[in-house]
Amino acid sequence: MDVHEKILGKKVGELIRERVPSVLIVNVMIPDYPPEGGVFSKLAKIPPDGQGHQVAMVCKISDWAREAFENTKDWKDLPPELSLLLRYIEGTDGKDGFDGPPHQCVTRQKTKVVVMVKGGQHELPWPVRMALSKGNGKPFMTDRTGNFTKRGGCFEIDIDGHAFKPLATNSLRTCHAFFKYLILDIGVVVQGENEKELPERLLTCLRVSYPDLEAVTATFENIEPDLKQRKWVEWNKLRLREVGSSFRLLPLPSLKSLSKSQPSAAPDSPESVKSGGRN
Repeated sequence: MDVHEKILGKKVGELIRERVPSVLIVNVMIPDYPPEGGVFSKLAKIPPDGQGHQVAMVCKISDWAREAFENTKDWKDLPPELSLLLRYIEGTDGKDGFDGPPHQCVTRQKTKVVVMVKGGQHELPWPVRMALSKGNGKPFMTDRTGNFTKRGGCFEIDIDGHAFKPLATNSLRTCHAFFKYLILDIGVVVQGENEKELPERLLTCLRVSYPDLEAVTATFENIEPDLKQRKWVEWNKLRLREVGSSFRLLPLPSLKSLSKSQPSAAPDSPESVKSGGRN
């Protein structure tokens, strides 16, 4: 899935000193069907492909990182975390800027995602709580399920949940209907390769409050063909978030479509969320 091209029409991002993209897209594909052959079956050589959801984070490079790339004359003198980012972005690409697994670039092989439930889990049914607790806050590697696309001023990471192992696929499907009661913290990390690159710095992160995936009705088939008709992409209203990560989230108004209305009995619903806190 190429969000940069198919959703945003290649209209975002620029190259900093002709090398570093100013926009990062992290696109997570979440399957919504039971695993073929059962929960404990082996993963097929060709991953299944069925109905699911796309959760895309569109991020802009942070001011401090941009200034470092622009003002550091010799990039050999960049801070360790930005040297790591540079190796990550400039990894080996294939045809048309696409890099699928297995990845030749060692740095890209060490992409990690962390998802932590920060509220709402105590009201969930016991089987769902158990499914969540097993992976809550634990980083998982995306070397086998991650694809990278680098075109112009945009760098995109696609995490293909359809290629997850059957047990993980089933756990995701079990939790779908209950996401709307949860507050989720999501972070993307590139693993450091030496002592200077530790502790690791987040590539980007965000908080999602009560995402109702079942309320999403838009499909790729009914997206407006003309970019000007896509009123939900309101770039003039974008604000930057998440100081400290290399990329800050651009909170698109369209993200609100994940939850048409906040559940009336949603647990752990802080007033800060109701009054426009972090999304």
